[in-house]
Amino acid sequence: MHQMIDGMYMDEEDYQLLRRRLAFTGRLVPLYSGEEAFMRLAKREEYGDIFRLEQLAYDGKSPWHKEMFYKDLNRNPRTIYIIMEYNGEKIAFLGARTTDGYDLHISNICVLPQYRCLGCASALIVQLVQFAEILAKKEITLEVRQSNSKAIRLYQRMGFIKTGIKPEYYQPEKEDAIEMTFELQRAL
Repeated sequence: MHQMIDGMYMDEEDYQLLRRRLAFTGRLVPLYSGEEAFMRLAKREEYGDIFRLEQLAYDGKSPWHKEMFYKDLNRNPRTIYIIMEYNGEKIAFLGARTTDGYDLHISNICVLPQYRCLGCASALIVQLVQFAEILAKKEITLEVRQSNSKAIRLYQRMGFIKTGIKPEYYQPEKEDAIEMTFELQRAL
């Protein structure tokens, strides 16, 4: 039986369908430090952990509310959250949403400050590209703050190109967002 919640249908069958299509039980990924981290799909009940991760990464000021992560992981069958762990500690995640169209949209990428510049975000994006191919998507899209030059450079190194601007997208700062797109025909 399907239950409608916030305009989305979600039950265990919906939840498992996308995960079965991805057939991803997790894998070890090398970090630039020479060590390895473990990457896997997030579980529904980990929404609080993901929220805490984002709080830690943003000095206690998470851009998303805990309820938003709850809704994504528990009510939206179109979301994909990938978690990265090191020595049992969650250190990074990537959230994305599938669409009826040909794109997969990155909603957020978060890496704890002490694990930045070790290849975590790159590894998460590479995994998402593999998922996009499985789902027969043609592109991956995202928005990034215009002032976040480090992230913009990372995305450009990964093959994303600037495709537009959303004026005053980030509130309350009224900061513009740069729209970026990765076409799946491009190699990483």
